[in-house]
Amino acid sequence: MSEYKKFFSKIIASALLLALVASDSYGMKRKQLVVIGRVIGVEVPETGWPMEFESVKIFYIRVERVLKGKSTAKYIRIAYGYNPSSAPQYILPIEMFDGKTRWKFDLSEYSAFDAKVAVSKSEGDWIDTKNSKKIKGSEILPENDPRRNEEFTSVPIITKCVPVAGFEKEAAILETLGVVKGYWLDFERKGFEKTTE
Repeated sequence: MSEYKKFFSKIIASALLLALVASDSYGMKRKQLVVIGRVIGVEVPETGWPMEFESVKIFYIRVERVLKGKSTAKYIRIAYGYNPSSAPQYILPIEMFDGKTRWKFDLSEYSAFDAKVAVSKSEGDWIDTKNSKKIKGSEILPENDPRRNEEFTSVPIITKCVPVAGFEKEAAILETLGVVKGYWLDFERKGFEKTTE
């Protein structure tokens, strides 16, 4: 399959996922969950949703307390769609990912975000250089692009959870859990706040 076809396959898959999210799980009421926890890992690379969000950040938290809803999971996977050019109140704060602060999250359950986790063991191990390949510019660039005769190197990126500093051992547990339950953190209403609870 050419890189061009792979690219459009990813767009179609993203559009289907967006349709699932937008359809409110086919008319079913989403289960709400409000928890307090710490971020222990962040997934790389960030992806986007065409026509909706420029970027989707996925991260993992240790659930320390459930305030609303039902969950017995100690760890959950959270997705947050945003546009880097958005107003500051919609950008997740850097301190959320330092492992030192606790946060309250107002979430919606989404089984489309349930996933098995691969945890990064070393810096950059998510870059799959063993499977890199050469691609002709003519396969991926528009006809009027002067670089169509050039050759490019395509390096696949492996989706992995990069542990927050100090949480490497705890993040490694995620790989042993099988599928980690996924939730959506709402963009429109600020579904997160720093807490001392």
